[in-house]
Amino acid sequence: MKKILLLVMSIVVLLQSVSLSLSADGTDNFEFIVDGVEYTVQFIETDLSHPQQALVAAYLVGADYSEMINGNDGESINNLWCTLFGHNYTTSSVGIITHKYRSSQPRCKNDIYNVQVCDRCEDTVKTLVSTSYIYCCD
Repeated sequence: MKKILLLVMSIVVLLQSVSLSLSADGTDNFEFIVDGVEYTVQFIETDLSHPQQALVAAYLVGADYSEMINGNDGESINNLWCTLFGHNYTTSSVGIITHKYRSSQPRCKNDIYNVQVCDRCEDTVKTLVSTSYIYCCD
C-alpha cells in the first residue's frame, strides 16, 4: 500500500513540475482596460521576468502601474550607475492588441513593438515595428 501511495505521489509531483515548466514559457497575456479601451499585451520574444513583463505591459498601454512598483519611486543607486556608465538594455518583442479599435471588420488593431528595458534602472524605450488590423472581436 505504501509503495502504491509513493508511486502515485511521485507521478503527481512529476506532472506538476512539467505543467509549471510549460506555463513559464513567456506566453502569458496581460489584459488591461484603460479609459474604456480594452488591450491585450503579449510578449513574443523576451528574457524579462514575469513581474518585469507586467510593469512593461502596464507602461505600454498607459495603465497606472505605480502600485505595482511596491513603493519604489524610481530613484536608486542604479540610476546613478546608468548616468555614469550608460544603460544595459534587454530587448523584447511585444504585441499590443487594441480591441474594437474600428467600427467595421477587421475591428482590432495589432501593434508590434521592440521594447528595450534597462536591467539596472528599468528605463524603457519602445519602437513601433508594425501595425495591422485583425479579426478578433465581433
